[in-house]
Amino acid sequence: MMNQAPTAKQNTGIDIKLIYFILSMWFISNFSYVAFKLSSYAIGTFISSVIIILINYKLIFNFRLRRSHFLAILVVSFYLFIFSLYTYLSSGETKPLFSLPALLVSFFAAILFAQHVKNISYQRLENSILIVIIIFILLGWLGLLFPIACCNYAFRSKAVFPFSEQSHYALALGSLAVAYSITAEKKFLKIFIGINITVLSIFFPNLTLLLFAILFFGVYVFRFGRTVFILGLLFIPIFVIWVILPQILKNEYFASRLIFQNTRNLTTLVFLQGWELAYINFVQTSGMGLGFQKLGLGGTQFGVYSNTMLMDVGKVFNIEDGGFLASKLIAEFGLIGILITVLYLIFLIRFIFFAHRACLIIKNSKSVESHALMKKRLMLLGLAFAFFIEFFFRGIGYFSPGLSLIVVALAVNSSITNRIINQDVRK
Repeated sequence: MMNQAPTAKQNTGIDIKLIYFILSMWFISNFSYVAFKLSSYAIGTFISSVIIILINYKLIFNFRLRRSHFLAILVVSFYLFIFSLYTYLSSGETKPLFSLPALLVSFFAAILFAQHVKNISYQRLENSILIVIIIFILLGWLGLLFPIACCNYAFRSKAVFPFSEQSHYALALGSLAVAYSITAEKKFLKIFIGINITVLSIFFPNLTLLLFAILFFGVYVFRFGRTVFILGLLFIPIFVIWVILPQILKNEYFASRLIFQNTRNLTTLVFLQGWELAYINFVQTSGMGLGFQKLGLGGTQFGVYSNTMLMDVGKVFNIEDGGFLASKLIAEFGLIGILITVLYLIFLIRFIFFAHRACLIIKNSKSVESHALMKKRLMLLGLAFAFFIEFFFRGIGYFSPGLSLIVVALAVNSSITNRIINQDVRK
């Protein structure tokens, strides 16, 4: 039996559970991190994940997982447990052992919630993400104009309540905005979002948010025909480097973070330190890696940039999260971390061409169901595409709310059939 096309009623409105999922994952983890002076997002992410599981407990009764996926999760979990237990017994270090349950709970919450998201129509998905984006933009302006001083936020000069810092705020807003830009049709709203992201990135100022602003406008090239699309891929990087970058470098804040030679800027040092940590610890462990959650603990090898920070300010920053996810994965899992990084790079390249093809299919599709299905898939994969900034430039670690959202997006995408889309391609 063929699936029925979504009705107008199903395609309108918003999904409260989805809005709550995104907001709670970001808000609870950030607020608890600042208010209770926690060392990581693990506790906050665990709490928000438990709440999400309890709210969506009925989904557990219909929860299904492919046998191959189940075996893969079981093998990885068993490996991490054995390693964490060995670490505790050999050195007394409890962080890996305590992190594992929280990580598994957050992963299960994301996989479970994906069962809800896969039944949401594209329009409700788009509307819900738009609401979250607007909330984030409002919080950005409130944080800029009326900084919150309570609950230890007074000790964080660059916090955007409830976010612990501007870069984390940028990760929350930017990834959703880029995914929205790829599929949404309402030009006024896209211009409104793009202008706000750009202006906030300059007024804060914040380099991570500025990167998202450039990406937000850059993905519009996916919508053009093949010739313009290829030319865009060739000339947009040149335009950014030769036209936009010189203008950015006129700003002292951005210039201090984009000039790497002999830098003493902490943000730049943290970024360079991330690659250095990945390389040094990969080499020192002969490609095996330090092990799950062991970056920054005993056995970690530090380099020039860590020592520079130590000499300049008396301590090092972002050692345990590596500064970005690729650094942490490579330093802790060695060759496996490199493999994950390479696979993600392949995904990024494939997505660029998939997004272009999908935009053309959406433009020419006569099937309502095929049109909505492709847009939904494109927006979900767009979230994974925008995640590359957290993966390669500024990350939070394994307990990132953004990572939970990517798990949801990929889980939903894997459940979407391509039958109708393939029929459109053959026509």
